[in-house]
Amino acid sequence: MVDMLEQENPGCFDMPDKTFIDLYMKSGLYMTEIIKRLYQSNVLKEQFPEKEERLQHIFEKQVYGLAPTEIIYKIATNYILGFDESNGIGITGYIKDMEQEPNGDFYVDGWEKDYLQLKHYRYIRNQIAHENYAHESDMCSFKDTAWLDEFYQRIIGQIDPLALCYKKTRFHSSQKFTEAKKNSTVQYAPSPSKLSQQGNQLRLWSILLLIVIIFAVLIFFLL
Repeated sequence: MVDMLEQENPGCFDMPDKTFIDLYMKSGLYMTEIIKRLYQSNVLKEQFPEKEERLQHIFEKQVYGLAPTEIIYKIATNYILGFDESNGIGITGYIKDMEQEPNGDFYVDGWEKDYLQLKHYRYIRNQIAHENYAHESDMCSFKDTAWLDEFYQRIIGQIDPLALCYKKTRFHSSQKFTEAKKNSTVQYAPSPSKLSQQGNQLRLWSILLLIVIIFAVLIFFLL
């Protein structure tokens, strides 16, 4: 579709004032391909030799997108912004968050497998975005597309690796707090001296009661 756009509008990706809009974004692939063409344009490279400045110009002045729902908007935005390695958003940000969680593999099954898959797809994305010879049809298969779609569904359903790890570590911390609180609860137990004192008082009352009974019996017989 992007090739057709360029055929119908020759040189459109060499114009720094040319704008593009996707009126119904889904995955963000279409807009990402447009950003890639603009980013690789020799004309834009001459006007914006610094990569960060060129990307900023493209994002702020040339590309726009609309999404039907907030969830689709977030998916598309994360995918598109993942084009920029420096912003820490998208696949790069997700991988960094996984790397900063030392116990992820302990709490979540398949953690390492998902981590390696994400790194693999980031490599493919970078090749497609930055290398002229690379094209997604040569580097990706339907199996790759299916895995990415499934991973996005896991993110939406909050059953992705980071979400699961967060839930389990939070539960583990809460459980440890409950156990610590239970173990630290002070239970009342009378000291030996207090028990002895209570025993002496009981014996004293027993003797007084016995004296009262004897006195009452004597009075009864004397009368």
